[in-house]
Amino acid sequence: MRPNSVNLMRLLTLWCARQVAEYIADVDVVLSEAFRVLKPDGRTIFITTDWDALVWYSDDAKRMAAVLKSWEAHCAHPRLPGTMPHRLKNAGFRLNDAFVYSLLNLSYDDDSYSKGLSTIIEKFVGGRGDVSASDLNDWLSEFAPLNEAGRYFFSSNRYIFKASRPAL
Repeated sequence: MRPNSVNLMRLLTLWCARQVAEYIADVDVVLSEAFRVLKPDGRTIFITTDWDALVWYSDDAKRMAAVLKSWEAHCAHPRLPGTMPHRLKNAGFRLNDAFVYSLLNLSYDDDSYSKGLSTIIEKFVGGRGDVSASDLNDWLSEFAPLNEAGRYFFSSNRYIFKASRPAL
């Protein structure tokens, strides 16, 4: 590093990470780097999902649980929001605010978040082999009939953490 490179990097006033931190094994390094590059009073926003907070109705709760348990392996920290406040503080940040943004789908159609997510989950879980192809197909095939019967329900929360680097 050049002698002035750290000073140049501390020109950042905002660092935003949306749905990224939970995919990085050593998330504390990410937080430390965000802290390092922010200038004093610089702000950061981290948006994460807790996959335990997912509510997805199914007539077969056991099959749904198996698919979602397999899906957890898609990221390094499927329950990151619960640890974010102390992780941010340990990195040196001041936690300014935290709140929840809920995604709610009462229909399963091309405009719904959950329909797109279901196809991603199907591909990921299908490649793992811990849920049978038949169960996975039944899982995915259940949503259209639930929708047609007016019984479709999906909810997922995004946890938003606003923090700042304290002034010198």
